[in-house]
Amino acid sequence: MDHAEEAHRVNSRGANLLQELIAALQRRDGPGVSNDEKHRISAEDVEPIFELLQEVLLDTSRVAEESHLAARRAAEAGEASSSAFLAADALEQDAQLKEQLVSVLTHASDAEQAISVQVMWNCRPWLQALDGLGARPARAQR
Repeated sequence: MDHAEEAHRVNSRGANLLQELIAALQRRDGPGVSNDEKHRISAEDVEPIFELLQEVLLDTSRVAEESHLAARRAAEAGEASSSAFLAADALEQDAQLKEQLVSVLTHASDAEQAISVQVMWNCRPWLQALDGLGARPARAQR
């Protein structure tokens, strides 16, 4: 799998987690939910999603780093094009954007805040830029 494909896969995983987070926050903050139930939902549903979102952020950063490394190696071998570096930069910008988006979510966040993050996440400006380049990041040498 190349870096762009992996970035799209990780992006989809994050989008799915955000949808799960929204549902959990709506359950937690719904009418008639007792304080004990709110705490249970936070501990059993919300917290694990936050942890999984952190894993997605790590995977997103890893893909960007690997793409940069592959582009540099290809350049050293005389095989890289500028599009490989542009693609690697797009992946890095995507990782930074996602980190900023997720950083605003806390245990005090409500579903509306999570929906706002989801909207920005789903816009995928840097992944769309990557697709628009028609470029593929250099493949990692294994």
